[in-house]
Amino acid sequence: MKETDAVKEAKAILDAQTGPVDMEWNIQALMSAHDRIEGEDKDFALLAEYVACQRWFKLARRRKAVVSDDEEGQEEARGHEQMVLPGYEYLQETYAVTREGRQQSVPIEQMTVEEIKDKAQEYRRIGKGNFQHAEELERYAAERETR
Repeated sequence: MKETDAVKEAKAILDAQTGPVDMEWNIQALMSAHDRIEGEDKDFALLAEYVACQRWFKLARRRKAVVSDDEEGQEEARGHEQMVLPGYEYLQETYAVTREGRQQSVPIEQMTVEEIKDKAQEYRRIGKGNFQHAEELERYAAERETR
């Protein structure tokens, strides 16, 4: 199994939902589909699977497969692109939102205005940190050139 297969399974779970769903439930649903883990390293394997599932659901919320025809007319995946709302360049169809202390996958049209504004602030904080990181890298490069 490849990671893209796991992301497809996560996406299928998300696509079957019509409203907010607790991410723990999604993760457990995916893990239970692959529960034949045995041996003395079972605890380690389950932890690794849990962490991987978090990543796969994050990818599934953000990306959709780009499908095109190959030379023989068969559809085949050609990578992934951001899943965005029509008319927007970055707006995702669903976001991870904390509700009542639990992480949930929520379609943007079902998010409250406050949740949308909180998500915007989160992206601003991330952007500021990335900008500052870039400035430090440039400063370090400049300092190193003068040595």
